[in-house]
Amino acid sequence: MGKYELDKACSMILRARRAFLSVPGSGALVFIRTDQEQKVRRLAIEVAKSISQDEPAPVYVVQGHVRGEHSWPFSRIKKNPRLRLQPNGQIETEVGGLIFPQDRAIVLLVEYFDCLEPHDQRAYTHLVDGEGGEWALHEGSILIGALISSNPGKLEAGASNRGLHFELA
Repeated sequence: MGKYELDKACSMILRARRAFLSVPGSGALVFIRTDQEQKVRRLAIEVAKSISQDEPAPVYVVQGHVRGEHSWPFSRIKKNPRLRLQPNGQIETEVGGLIFPQDRAIVLLVEYFDCLEPHDQRAYTHLVDGEGGEWALHEGSILIGALISSNPGKLEAGASNRGLHFELA
């Protein structure tokens, strides 16, 4: 794991994204170790500006360190079943999908990724590796797992092995 300034880390993430785009339905998974939350947020914004020609890609944030009723287990990002009225007048139950857009590439910043439960860490990684099925983010999306140096969390080995690792200077 190298230690990089913001612009160099952004460049390396975009290069990794291009490599992942060669696998249909995939996005990039990167883990960023830093000493400050704000640094990785700035990085996410810069990456979002760079992956879209028209306007910056949306950046969504999951706060991995929050506990209790406001925590972000993987199950929370799935849409609940909902009713949909079809043109023929029938009501059907629609299930599946994420609370994030799945019709365009996004940047998903998971702060304190290593504070998530191990099964949630693995589930989040599947959003961009082509194994997410109906829960996958749009091709070309980037998931940034932020690892804050002062955090006592543990990164699950199966999740860790799926992504690239960088450290922000």
